[in-house]
Amino acid sequence: MQAVSNSNSFDTRVFERGTYVLELETRYSLFSQPGKLRTIAWLNSAFSGSYRETLDNPAFELDIAQTRRGRIKYGYVINLEQALSDEVGRLPAELE
Repeated sequence: MQAVSNSNSFDTRVFERGTYVLELETRYSLFSQPGKLRTIAWLNSAFSGSYRETLDNPAFELDIAQTRRGRIKYGYVINLEQALSDEVGRLPAELE
């Protein structure tokens, strides 16, 4: 992560600022057809400003730098892939 938004200097506090991603994949077979279940989670921790706070407070005079503080964003994704037959939803053997 950058020390300040839109800069070339990076924050060296790795465990305080950064992006952390975790991905788990499970392969299984359902009715003799292969499938995969993936779970991905991420967390971003950065020293950044807020557009909403800047627009809501006229005292900031549209200067987003005045709203900078440690902020956290997070999310997750669940992905399911299931072949339905040998022709539908299945990769060729050379691509698996």
